[in-house]
Formats: sequence, structure tokens, C-alpha cells
Amino acid sequence: MEKDVCGRPWIATLSFDTSGDLCDDNYKFVYDGRNVEIKRGGVDSPHNIFIEASPADYSAVEAVFKFFSELSWLFDERVEYDSFIAGYGKNIIGSYNKKYSRVGNSIDLTDYEPLSLDERQRLALSIYREGQNSSSKYYAYLCFYKIINITNHTRKELINWINDSYNKIETEDLSKYISENSIQD
Repeated sequence: MEKDVCGRPWIATLSFDTSGDLCDDNYKFVYDGRNVEIKRGGVDSPHNIFIEASPADYSAVEAVFKFFSELSWLFDERVEYDSFIAGYGKNIIGSYNKKYSRVGNSIDLTDYEPLSLDERQRLALSIYREGQNSSSKYYAYLCFYKIINITNHTRKELINWINDSYNKIETEDLSKYISENSIQD
């Protein structure tokens, strides 16, 4: 790991927001072989994530986005990237006159361990996070539909999966459920 004359490592800092609040002020863990630290944000400031990096290496930032996708999946929360800086030592990214409303579930990363996923699963998680973060129900639907496409390689497999899943929906009034949750409304 590259360090400056004072011994500070090169750190990539990304600020982000979540729909739920972090339980603790700080978390530390290893992700993709790199030391990671998260500092909880306040009502008027974003969360900050610090990851060891190198000046010309963007794989640390890619690792953070993979982590954001896992966080969104594991806690069923929106996880939105805010901004990025990098340099020697930890640089806190503050507020941009924005208020952060974290009214979702509590997010406790105390026992967090990275998920062991293949490339298709990683792609599905990133699309899931994109759907979660969307303010458009139409775009969210498209994202979730893409995930189904990832797991079904042919049109026939896709149609069979949809038909099998549709038949398993248990609700007292299926027509009411469909009309209340339909893409057409």
C-alpha cells in the first residue's frame, strides 16, 4: 500500500446515503482484501466509507459499489452514492446543504461478512440496487425484470418461470392485488 512521507496510506473516500440508519458510529471490516471503514453520517451529513487504494487504481471504488449493492440487498434499503475524493489519509466529505432522512430499517454491520458471489450474481445485485434507488416504479420494474432475465437464459425458461411464480402467489383477492400493484396504474 502506497504511503506519503508521514506514513498515511492512499484512501478513497465515498460519501453515501441510506434509507435506513446505521446502528453504530463506526464500522471496520475487510472487503476485497482491502481495509474498509465506515463513519456514520448525521442529519445534515452523509455517511463516509474509506477504503485503501492506490492513486491510479480504481478497483477500490469498484469494490465500494459492490459493497453498496450487497448492503442494498441484505438490508432491503436504498443505498445512494453521493460523492468521491481520494488522497493520503482520511478525508471526510461533508454536507452539500442537503438533509438526510433515514427512516427505514436499522442497518447493523457489526457481524457483516462480504457475500461470496459470481459475476452473474454481482450483476443481479447491482441491478437490484439500481431498482431500489429509482424514484420511478416503471424503471424499478424494468430493473427487477432484468434480474429475472439474468437467471433465465431462454424465452421459454422465462415464460415458464413467470407462469410458475404467478401460480404461487397467495392472496385472498388476486385481482385486487394486481390492480393495486400493476404497472398500468
